[in-house]
Amino acid sequence: MHTPAKSPPSRQSAHHDLGFDQVLVWDAPVRVFHGLMIICFVGAWLTAKQEGWRTVHATLGYTMIGLVAFRIIWGFTGTRYARFTNFVQGPRAVLGCLGAMRHGGARRHTGHSPVSALFVLAMLLLALVVGMSGWASEGGLVVSRWGTFHELASNVMLALAGLHVVGAVFGSWRAGESLMRSVFTGTKLGFRDEAIPSARNGFALLILAAVAGFWWYEWQSGDAAVADAKPIDSEVGGSRWPTTEQSSSSQAR
Repeated sequence: MHTPAKSPPSRQSAHHDLGFDQVLVWDAPVRVFHGLMIICFVGAWLTAKQEGWRTVHATLGYTMIGLVAFRIIWGFTGTRYARFTNFVQGPRAVLGCLGAMRHGGARRHTGHSPVSALFVLAMLLLALVVGMSGWASEGGLVVSRWGTFHELASNVMLALAGLHVVGAVFGSWRAGESLMRSVFTGTKLGFRDEAIPSARNGFALLILAAVAGFWWYEWQSGDAAVADAKPIDSEVGGSRWPTTEQSSSSQAR
């Protein structure tokens, strides 16, 4: 009697057999930070060459600086997997992780792996460099030189972001779960005792409120600057510039 061959077990059933479950790993502030950084960088990239969108471009760049400052603080005070001490390791750990990946035997990491930690640190540093060089190119410093450096740093950050996405796709394939989905849901496969106790939603709401408030302030400041820059309307012929008679009378006063 012919016995049909059994299909190999799926990765989901294998994870279940190992006792894995969907556990909370990334807190809400980390997820909000990640989402806002994507919005700010993409928005700043799209408005970089648009003269009429300079205020939006600068506002998004300043927001990136503020977000990086928050992430640095949260890296010391945040939840378990958000802290730098949880994932930042030395060169030996990074090389060991790369070697294990090459041979298909990399250790499972609930949070960031030593390799992905390098991407995190590099992106934080580049975001600061891009934001600060953009600020310098708008000021009274050597504008053209800073502008060139700002554009170069932005291109490097874009390339690194692309590599980060490729790495996330590769990591998802190896882990048998979507790592990109976990950025939005905060959950990953793991043991229940590996979960963080709270998502810290209140802190995430404070971040959103602070960013929204800053954007509103920049919008209002931009409108006020445009209004102050408008020339005086003339009663003669609808001209927007003051007439000779108006100028003379104002000087006489």
